[in-house]
Amino acid sequence: MLNSHDMRIAKVKAAIFESRNVERLISKAIRAYRDPRLNEVPKGEVTLYFGNNGEKEILVKNVPMVELEGQTYENLQLTATLEEIIESDSNFSQGKYVIEFEDLLK
Repeated sequence: MLNSHDMRIAKVKAAIFESRNVERLISKAIRAYRDPRLNEVPKGEVTLYFGNNGEKEILVKNVPMVELEGQTYENLQLTATLEEIIESDSNFSQGKYVIEFEDLLK
């Protein structure tokens, strides 16, 4: 059975490369799985807002982006997954205002 830490890693990686198919990613043994495409994609920053009026702002640095026709765009599936993970995990939602993307994979 996966613990919450393993499931968080699976959700993030699935949002990047597996079209949110967590089960497929889990079957690849997530502790050993490292997709080499992660190093090839452009990276950027994503700002997430939490609270009823967006009063808490968290910046996630070095987030894999989508490149299309020379333009770099935010990966919306990944951003939605990051919001879900940060909001549900008190380790990331309490007191931190800048998070490194790689910290979510540890």
